[in-house]
Amino acid sequence: MKAMLATVSIAFLAVFTFSTAEAGIIYVPIQYPTIQQGINASSPGDTVLVDNGYYTENITISNHALTLASMFIMTGDTAAISNTIVDGGNVTTTITIQPYDHFLVEVIGFTIINGLGTGNWPNVHGGAIHTGDSVFVNIDHCYFHDNLTTGDSNRGAGIYINSSYSRISNCVFYDNESSFGPAIAVGNHTRETAIDSCEMYDNICTFTNPDNMSVISITYSYDITVSHCLIHHNNGTGVRNWGSYVTNIVNCTISGNGGYGIYNSYFNADLYVQNTVVAHNSLMALFNNYVYNPVALCEYSDMVEATGMPWFGEGCIDADPMFADTLLHDYSLLIGSPCIDSGDPDSPLDPDSTIADMGAIYHEQLTGIETAPELPADFALLANYPNPFNAATTIEYVLTEPAEIVISVYNTLGQRMETLHAGRSPAGKQSLIWMAGEYPSGVYFARLEAAGTSRNLKMILLK
Repeated sequence: MKAMLATVSIAFLAVFTFSTAEAGIIYVPIQYPTIQQGINASSPGDTVLVDNGYYTENITISNHALTLASMFIMTGDTAAISNTIVDGGNVTTTITIQPYDHFLVEVIGFTIINGLGTGNWPNVHGGAIHTGDSVFVNIDHCYFHDNLTTGDSNRGAGIYINSSYSRISNCVFYDNESSFGPAIAVGNHTRETAIDSCEMYDNICTFTNPDNMSVISITYSYDITVSHCLIHHNNGTGVRNWGSYVTNIVNCTISGNGGYGIYNSYFNADLYVQNTVVAHNSLMALFNNYVYNPVALCEYSDMVEATGMPWFGEGCIDADPMFADTLLHDYSLLIGSPCIDSGDPDSPLDPDSTIADMGAIYHEQLTGIETAPELPADFALLANYPNPFNAATTIEYVLTEPAEIVISVYNTLGQRMETLHAGRSPAGKQSLIWMAGEYPSGVYFARLEAAGTSRNLKMILLK
């Protein structure tokens, strides 16, 4: 069976190579046996497409824009993530993205293991992925486990990101180990970077001081957003905000961790928490170190055992969130949870068109109203990311029911440039990627059409 699957995959790629030769796609291992050789052969804006397999490499990406992706980018099948493994061999960082002239690098659809980072200041390097400044990064749908950092000031066993205007999304981190930030460390002077829809569990912070040990560490940065993340069963604090200005934690669930839920300290540490559940951690829900005059404000969040704290703001509650089964790591909300429909009423509605819930996992409410599959009660075209972008961007949309839809890209003259999808799409949150390498810089519009109506989205392509 394995041999047959491999034959089918190679045959598919051979046909695809012929039909898309002008699209700038490099195939590993068909054209080049290693990922690094494929990267070295690439040109600006190319995609290095990696077939299922086990690759023991320490990879460096530099000099130009690039998309490095597994077959997940083609099929959307998450099995491709588990089956495309990049092993750093416990030698050094598995994937290093070097700074260069603000180009876009994307890493999509891999399992990344056995990266070894160093932490002797100022030469601090992450374990699985390390990104420098002066580069935009999109890391999407990757699994990180068994990565490690060592040294006096080590951090970021999963990802150490120094890249502004970047995004980490739909990733899973477990069994990674650092002094702090074993899942993600956001490095100094990073601006407007987002961590979205990620799960982190069973990660190990080797610091014993709860003021330092943290699963996500944000240091001396500006406007960092952590949203829709599930952070549970780690031995340290969920999120540590150290001297970072305007850090936002939105629709997260932080529970069962061996430290604080959230720790906020040092000068210019401004923290804002919204629609979030922080419950059942070893220490208090949020520690704000007033010695350094940091600012912390929570609104429309369930902060357990925190009533009366100065940061316990409008819409906050202090109640058992009623998780489904924490022993099985199920943090969905049971019927009757006080967190259902209790988020900020001005927030975007949940996908079921009800008021936003608190926490990372919304509770789907059945209305009992039958809707024809071809006529969704509502649908949304979400903001693409990254935006602005170079060569490729991810477009997300939400359907409340399965429907026949068309998603196209138009220029500012109203001319249709591409049809990205035409046909039936399942309900829920979906995504697709627009490979725009052949188009010039400028403003483009994505349009989602369903049931005789449409939604539009403005996108900016910069090369």
